[in-house]
Amino acid sequence: MGEPLRELVVPVLEMAKQVTTVSQHCGPGTGRPDWNVVELWVNMQRNGSINAAHFHPGSFWAGVFYVDVGEVYSTKETGGELLMYDPRGCLPRMLAPYLQYSMPELHDAGTSISSAPVSVQCVRFPGWLFHAVNTYHGTAPRISVAFNLDPVLAPGMMNGAHKHSVREYRR
Repeated sequence: MGEPLRELVVPVLEMAKQVTTVSQHCGPGTGRPDWNVVELWVNMQRNGSINAAHFHPGSFWAGVFYVDVGEVYSTKETGGELLMYDPRGCLPRMLAPYLQYSMPELHDAGTSISSAPVSVQCVRFPGWLFHAVNTYHGTAPRISVAFNLDPVLAPGMMNGAHKHSVREYRR
């Protein structure tokens, strides 16, 4: 891996380590797993490009780093937003359409969240989260680096023994 990618990957791995712990079901003091980048690819969106809704099966964390968002206008919609879909779908509205959560942070329950890309921004999300990218309407290319992360776990669930990638256990 070259130095520019290493500069991108090191903080991504550190952040994954800080926000993930091994379940208490694995025993006391199991700690935080280390992480591997198991897949990494470059996306280049040109005018009219879209990424259909999908998820990243088998990866605990997924994410995207926006290298260059291409054209951004204050007066024109350029699109290309990252859409993240609430896994509950329409369930919150179907069960009780006459109620809403009293916490404003939950008012988007059952909807998608749209995130406009910003250059040199990294967005990380669970690999199971259904997501898509809206159609991009710009003439300059939009460049991003996407990645999938898997934990490195020790036999006996982090008891100090030699660590292995989760993918090694799946074989």
